[in-house]
Amino acid sequence: MARGPRRSLVTFEFDPSDEDLPGQVQSEASSLGSELERLIGRRPSAPWFSLPFAMREGDLARLQEVALELRANSDVILVLGSPGLESAAHSVIRVLGPVLPEGGPRIEFIGRDWSGTMRLTRLLEWLGERRISLVGLVSERFSPLDSACLRILHGHVERRHGPAETARRVVLAGSGTQAPLSRRARDAGLRVLEHPLPLPEPYAALTPAGLLPAALAGVDPTGLLEGARSQARSMEEQEPASRPAVQYALARLLLAEAGCELEFLGAQGPTLTGMTQEAERILALPIQGSRRVPLPMLWCPQAPPSWRDSWLEGTPLKAFGTWITAPTPESPAIPADSLGDGWPGLEEISFGQLEQRQAQAEVATWRHAGLPVLQLRMARLDALSTGAMLFFLQCSRGLSATWHAPEADAKVALSARHQQGKGLPALRAAIRSPRSSED
Repeated sequence: MARGPRRSLVTFEFDPSDEDLPGQVQSEASSLGSELERLIGRRPSAPWFSLPFAMREGDLARLQEVALELRANSDVILVLGSPGLESAAHSVIRVLGPVLPEGGPRIEFIGRDWSGTMRLTRLLEWLGERRISLVGLVSERFSPLDSACLRILHGHVERRHGPAETARRVVLAGSGTQAPLSRRARDAGLRVLEHPLPLPEPYAALTPAGLLPAALAGVDPTGLLEGARSQARSMEEQEPASRPAVQYALARLLLAEAGCELEFLGAQGPTLTGMTQEAERILALPIQGSRRVPLPMLWCPQAPPSWRDSWLEGTPLKAFGTWITAPTPESPAIPADSLGDGWPGLEEISFGQLEQRQAQAEVATWRHAGLPVLQLRMARLDALSTGAMLFFLQCSRGLSATWHAPEADAKVALSARHQQGKGLPALRAAIRSPRSSED
């Protein structure tokens, strides 16, 4: 794979009205110079920083071969994983997937759309005689519902295609966690695409658990990884305080410590909404830790005004915003009004310009409500820049976790509710309890 250019495909901008924050970030970044060099320097110790380089070329080639085979031999590909893994894969497809795919299989996310009792039954009926493949996105532990769905769907594929062909049609894609399911599936003759670094779910988009579904949808996984590698190389010769991911990670923490504990995540246009969904998932950290951290929340322009606008009315919010943009591609010209829609002047601009102005108006609304606004800009809306942005967000999370709660990236602990004997332990007991005999 060709070596990427040493330039950042993602740029970070402070709110121009905030005169103090850049200096605070500069000062803290300078004081953390030796730690930053250890984490993300020429010989980084942070596993999340080495993530784009961990997959060997042979592993990536095998992933692409599996994707091509499943696409050629399937009418439907079922994707099943934990909510986090499915969300990571779906977000990338939303940003880069073909708008009008020509041919190819239909991809269905089971947990996201089909895991309800009635829906799963209808799905099995609909599958009928169609050619089916099943992709399991493997995390540290499936929930009981995930495991139940996997067993039911695996059995359906086996009844439809037979045991021998099922071994080619059922593939597990790992996210880096050490999962017993992967070992058992390999012993059963299934194909397993692993990631060599043990990392938790927030980093899944650039592992086989994110790359295989993307490839199945027609997205170039090579471009995603090369964009991430390019973003990593762009940091090698920069001073710590000038690295965009460092600046963004510190700006988020400093704003939270100043009382802005809610972070709205918005984007220019519906296409980039997938990126803000992934940013919300990646950046979320436990509240408990050594520093205050903001709670990321997806900003939805399509939400009803009664929900959306109420956040920006009344007293100034203890919040800030992060806005993600990319250059607007060529777009259709808007014709003159022939239907009486009541919006004069639209014919003077293109659809892309209108989308851009609407985004600018949204950001202006945030600032008017008193929110500091940070901006992240992608160089282009393509696989390279998307991979770079994913890696940028993962670096920002990794740095924040290091300074706030290192154990959050070492192991995701059970919540206090579960530790007190409720939640999952109670569910485990209910599953194992004998059937009641009332007759």
